[in-house]
Amino acid sequence: MKKKYYKLTDQNMQTYKGFQWTLGEWQEAKGNVNKGLCSNAWLYCYDSPLLAVLHNPIHANIKNPRLFEVEIDGETKNDSGMKRGFRKMRLVKEIDVPKISDIQRIAYGILCAKKAYKNKHWNEWADNWLNNTDRSKKNAAAYAADAAARTIALTRLAEKAMTVIV
Repeated sequence: MKKKYYKLTDQNMQTYKGFQWTLGEWQEAKGNVNKGLCSNAWLYCYDSPLLAVLHNPIHANIKNPRLFEVEIDGETKNDSGMKRGFRKMRLVKEIDVPKISDIQRIAYGILCAKKAYKNKHWNEWADNWLNNTDRSKKNAAAYAADAAARTIALTRLAEKAMTVIV
């Protein structure tokens, strides 16, 4: 059985810069395969309908998207599970866009952050939020502000280190 992949379009079946899709018609990327997934080298899609919807705001940010199962062919490039690129793709069948609640979106964001952010106190708060022990706005705001401040500080430190290295 073939693995299924999923593609979002706008209501006119268009994607980035008005790229037009037609149900059943193959599209082929022509660019240099050494370029990133957000280039003319790749046509990208997702491993699941949920990932398509959850990652839409940080990728295409399509308002009121349509969702399609796609058939793929050719070389592939994987963005650590965030999305996948293929050289050839066609829309096969339109399916319902999953409905995702705010609680589910927040939980997904927290689970993603937990993979990278290892601060003990923040992770304790995150676990409490996930198991519904503490979903107070006060604590959420405090821990979010702390995480943001630490992220900014680490980013500035990395930028300084890069100026020394380069």
